[in-house]
Amino acid sequence: MEPITDGHRRLLHQQVEAATSTQSADTLMAHLPQGGAQALATKADLAATESRLEAKIDKVDAKIDKIDAKLEGKIDKLEGKIDKVEGMIAQVEGKFTSQTWKIVTAQSAIMIAIAALAIAIAERFG
Repeated sequence: MEPITDGHRRLLHQQVEAATSTQSADTLMAHLPQGGAQALATKADLAATESRLEAKIDKVDAKIDKIDAKLEGKIDKLEGKIDKVEGMIAQVEGKFTSQTWKIVTAQSAIMIAIAALAIAIAERFG
């Protein structure tokens, strides 16, 4: 079968118009594909396209899974590092607290010594 040309389409339109009406010929021509039957997709064409799309989607899903696994690993490492930093902060806070108590105790001892000295001076010269 030779390809359908515009000449074939015009001839068909004229023959349908002669047999029925212009409106019927126009309606028929509007429903016929421009490139003929070879321009239409078959169920097999659609199934092949679907298979190719599914294969591509599977590849994309596999890539996403791979990226997700990498990200999860990196997130786990970061969480471990954050835990270490939090532990170090807790140690520093403990040391600050300990150091603060030492300073307060030393200052209290100095103030008591100064007060004792002041009392002794007052008693001796007072």
